[in-house]
Amino acid sequence: MFEVSNRKAATAISTIFLLAVAIGITFLFYYSPRLFVTDYSTTYGTYTIFVRDKTYHAQSRLAGEIECAGADASEIINYALGALADIGGKVLLTAGNYTIERSLIVYSNTILEGEGMDDKNKQGLGTRLSAARSLREPVIRNHDPAKGDYNIIIKNLAVDGNRSNKTRVAGATGINFTKTIRCRIIDVAVYNCRDTGIVLDGNQGTVEAQLDRVTSRGNNYRGIHLRTQSDFHIQNCEVGSNEENGIVLASCSAGSIIGCNVYLNRQSGIQLYNSKYMRIIGNRANHNGRSGIEVVASSFGWGDWNTLIGNECYDNGQLFGDESGISIRPDGASVSNCVVEGNTCFDDQDSRTQDYGIREHEGGDYNVLTSNICRNNNEADIKVSGLNTQVHLCFNGTSWIG
Repeated sequence: MFEVSNRKAATAISTIFLLAVAIGITFLFYYSPRLFVTDYSTTYGTYTIFVRDKTYHAQSRLAGEIECAGADASEIINYALGALADIGGKVLLTAGNYTIERSLIVYSNTILEGEGMDDKNKQGLGTRLSAARSLREPVIRNHDPAKGDYNIIIKNLAVDGNRSNKTRVAGATGINFTKTIRCRIIDVAVYNCRDTGIVLDGNQGTVEAQLDRVTSRGNNYRGIHLRTQSDFHIQNCEVGSNEENGIVLASCSAGSIIGCNVYLNRQSGIQLYNSKYMRIIGNRANHNGRSGIEVVASSFGWGDWNTLIGNECYDNGQLFGDESGISIRPDGASVSNCVVEGNTCFDDQDSRTQDYGIREHEGGDYNVLTSNICRNNNEADIKVSGLNTQVHLCFNGTSWIG
């Protein structure tokens, strides 16, 4: 009996020991995420850029050493970005002003991050990249516009184009990415550029871009311009006071603009030009020179299948006549199969400028307008031209239309 008891005791002790080991391992993995989550700082390079006594320094986080220093901010930042070209990583720009003499070149798998997009930055409360007067190219661009780059993130900083007048200088953009895949621009302010604030040029191959909480204003051309993009998202952005359109999507497909404020642009707030399968949802477009939102097509089939839902468009047409809150405007080609639903288009000014709430110009047909509220517009609340366009349950403040 004694031997049996000892065996039972030994078995019990072994079981408890193994259970304790298992619990210990589980506890270790649960509370030590480094064991199963990639540690960014040890697998990728990380550089910190800071300025001291008017000298810029690039400090390697891994080595803890100052690897490069000098008076030219562009040179120091590009040194750090170039050091990550083959391995990827992050370059952190500490709060302060950085005068950019040459374009900052960002490679694949790289993050360029500041310490806040305080675009006034008068007290060093954020990171500001300010274009030198001699700079006639983008402040930030990707490394390989021909073959393309991927997995680039720009975040938490401001780009000041430093324009002195309203004369456009072609190419002097804030951020210009060509043929990039999965690029992200997050919490970034771009302003006063001598050309467009942000340009994403697909070059027949760009996909999966995302702009979130971006401000682009006061630029000499457009606020945001996307060309030949697909599967992209622009959301929660503020685009205003640009010398041409606020947001232009040219030859794009299957993308979305959601929850943006687009205002005081000299041309249209949002323009879909030869773009299809777009989702324009929950935006506010007001006090723009032309229409708040417009769908324009010069190629057949390239203005079709767009969805405009829940947008608020008011007091547009500030600089031009015959403009609308929402405009379907063919330009040598038809626009059809678009859904315009649940939008509010009105003019509440003493001297009204928005001639139409929603207007379908000649060449539009087979579109559906439903559940829109359009009131107090100068000429007509809703006007369509297509014999097969349907208007359902729209309200002009006093009566139902359709």
